[in-house]
Amino acid sequence: MGNEILGNWMVLTGLLALLTLGCADPPDDDAADDDADDDANDDDDDTGDDDDTQPWPNDGSPLGMNLSGVNSWMTQWAFVDGFRQSRDWIPQEVEGWTWDTGEPIDLDENGWVQSLAEGQAAGTLIFDGGVYPAGEYLLLHEGTGAFDIQWDATVTATEPGRLTLDVTPDEGIYLKLIDTDQADPVRDIRLVMPGFEGSCEDEPFHPLFLERLETFAALRFMDWAETNGSPVSSWEDRATLADANQSGDEGVAPELMIELANTLHADPWFCVPHLADDEYVTQLATLVHDQLDPGLVAYVEYSNEVWNGLFEQAAYAQQEGLAQGLSGDATEARLRYYSQRSVEIFALWEQAFGGTERLVRVLASQSANPWTAETVLDWNDAYLHADALAIAPYFGGYLGDSGTQHDVAAWSLDELFAELELAVADSVADMEANAAVADERGLALLAYEGGQHLVGVGEAQGNEALEQLFHDANRDPRMGERYRTYLDGWKEADGQLFAAFNYCGRWSQYGSFSALETQDQDLQDAPKYEAMTTFIQEEPRWW
Repeated sequence: MGNEILGNWMVLTGLLALLTLGCADPPDDDAADDDADDDANDDDDDTGDDDDTQPWPNDGSPLGMNLSGVNSWMTQWAFVDGFRQSRDWIPQEVEGWTWDTGEPIDLDENGWVQSLAEGQAAGTLIFDGGVYPAGEYLLLHEGTGAFDIQWDATVTATEPGRLTLDVTPDEGIYLKLIDTDQADPVRDIRLVMPGFEGSCEDEPFHPLFLERLETFAALRFMDWAETNGSPVSSWEDRATLADANQSGDEGVAPELMIELANTLHADPWFCVPHLADDEYVTQLATLVHDQLDPGLVAYVEYSNEVWNGLFEQAAYAQQEGLAQGLSGDATEARLRYYSQRSVEIFALWEQAFGGTERLVRVLASQSANPWTAETVLDWNDAYLHADALAIAPYFGGYLGDSGTQHDVAAWSLDELFAELELAVADSVADMEANAAVADERGLALLAYEGGQHLVGVGEAQGNEALEQLFHDANRDPRMGERYRTYLDGWKEADGQLFAAFNYCGRWSQYGSFSALETQDQDLQDAPKYEAMTTFIQEEPRWW
């Protein structure tokens, strides 16, 4: 994730790919707004065509959502094939309890086990967050071999290439491959959730996942792409649909991001890896141009929070900026390199798209420090090649400071919410300051992330009383009230698309950022999610 204070302390991973994935047909062109509603430079607020086509649930929505990372332990299930979010194979023993023997596993280029040494097994975990649907699952695969399946799953029937499992969620599913035929190795494993055997390949996304995201106008794929510290530099390095899972360091295959955007008719927000070469950028842009519904626009951002010194991408940009002599000051050199590389990336996307009509070119900066925005936007007049300035105007982050942790931990919820009124007002002031910077340069103001930021920092991380107070606050209906005031402030500051952070995940000492704690949560117990969806209903897009 990205945030104003911590940077990246929540890097999680997740998922798989089928042997053949049938892409869902894109929505009919008549259902798409010809003016691409979410284009940050489009002053037309049309939300549908003048025919009787059923409108999309996110038509006119002013809010987007950052998707949570895909991995084995998350409390969301994006795909009906659970193996997509399995962990990478762990070297184990057929008989024995050593969790990780450290011995290499013979894998093919897509991560499937080609062979096992004598006595060797390959284990993985799925749904080990313990929250996922119960029922009859199917484990389907190609090739010949044998499994040992434990924890929440019991094998009730076995046929070649097909195991029926009775699943009662608790700890997750522990799957161990204990034998594979080297001449016909086990591969293309799918763990099909109840009721989706006939549709899992053509309709890969779980209906509840789609339902709970359907009112958001844009989806930011920062965590889906494992953007922070991404090792991806060339197009050959990327995640693909043929990969054994989608939970590796490369993130989720771009094809799945595009398909999800098309399915929900939501504009995709791509974060280009900081090491990506020009060929990667061109190939990604071309793929998006060719596969994205023509009624949608693509948001393009270079990496994530390159201004934030806690990230690997910031260190890289600083190194490059100093090496190129962009400034003698390390911070300024970092920001100038980020600005310069962003403009280069925008140019490649423009070439692939034949112009800027379906692009929103995003330059990001630190909300609390408008100087970072000015530096990024003005270096070589970068603002002339962009459409929007994006910030992350979180509120309340200072309440987790180490120096005040014990005082804050002793507060009542009444005291905390009184302080959060002031915190929201401070955040709105930051919004207004950045809006002025953007407006002076003819740019829209966006939020690449945002929301409450109640989390212990430094020595305060692990303060159980503080953590409990913050979790209780995020479950309190008054948090929904603070979100409404906060989002009203965003509108009054002339902000445009606001991409909240983030969709779904278990809360911990690392924060309570997600709108939903579990994907199937009772929405009456999710005040942040309810506040955002209500805001969408009551405040249609104002730009």
